[in-house]
Amino acid sequence: MFFPLDYRLFYVPLALPGDDITPEKFVCFRFDEHQGLYIHLNIWHEGVFALNGT
Repeated sequence: MFFPLDYRLFYVPLALPGDDITPEKFVCFRFDEHQGLYIHLNIWHEGVFALNGT
């Protein structure tokens, strides 16, 4: 689970479960400053990225 404490936009690349994951299978989702993220088991994910890089 992730929720920004400083109320900033953030992006997270996510992909469906599977063993044959490739970069093309990822979709980058945008979350506004009032949203959080809960990732279910087996969902591929990358880091959490702020809009301004901080």
